[in-house]
Amino acid sequence: MKDYFPLVVAVVAAMTALAGYLLNGAAGRRAERMRRYADALDAVERYRQLPYTLRRRHNETAEIRDEMARMISEVQVALAFHRRWLRLDAEELGEAYDALVNKIQLKNKGYRKDALAAPPATKDVEIEISPGYKFDDDLDRVECLRRMRKHLRLRHNIF
Repeated sequence: MKDYFPLVVAVVAAMTALAGYLLNGAAGRRAERMRRYADALDAVERYRQLPYTLRRRHNETAEIRDEMARMISEVQVALAFHRRWLRLDAEELGEAYDALVNKIQLKNKGYRKDALAAPPATKDVEIEISPGYKFDDDLDRVECLRRMRKHLRLRHNIF
């Protein structure tokens, strides 16, 4: 039995090292996923904020129009990227994110047109926009967050 003691110690040490390696890798993958999910939600929020940003413009020059067009384009590219990335990560998560973005898109274009039809802000008080633009995306947002949390659990990040 004494002869097996070094072997048992070596096996236990190897198993501990392997477990540590797997858990550290899982933690790293979880942190990366968390960052990606936060970036995806940031893109959604920037998209939702577009009508407000456009409405708060301070003049109607070609430079401002160019800046607004670039802003719209950048947000749409970010949304398209996150749609594909989340669908690759997990089909069901991609579906939930698509549903959230689609719900916002239903009204966003009309709200952007409305914002651009309004005159530029000339007074500080005009920067506050009330009652605001309603997107009715609460249920889709909750479902997307639920699926993100599900994919952040440890078992989804081990391998």
